[in-house]
Amino acid sequence: QRERFLEQFGLTPPEEEPEPREGRGQGSGFFITGEGHIVTNNHVVENAVEIEIITDNGSVLEAELVGTDPETDLAVLKVKDDGTYPFVDFGSSKQLRRGD
Repeated sequence: QRERFLEQFGLTPPEEEPEPREGRGQGSGFFITGEGHIVTNNHVVENAVEIEIITDNGSVLEAELVGTDPETDLAVLKVKDDGTYPFVDFGSSKQLRRGD
């Protein structure tokens, strides 16, 4: 049927089906553990087949998806390579004051 439709407009149907497109997403994130856990946005990694992290110094690291929460648009990744990574040190909410 597709061929007939295209021929009506003088178009030649392709001989082969087009290959699936490869998409790339970019986003930001940060290490939350020295072992390589990273927090980023879920919309950046949803439907990802491969995940690569490029650090500030230009290193390229492979990562895997640990978990997601689409409702809050958060995702946790884990770098596959063993190593020690600089990470965000969370403070205690008990020390917060109104207005902080």
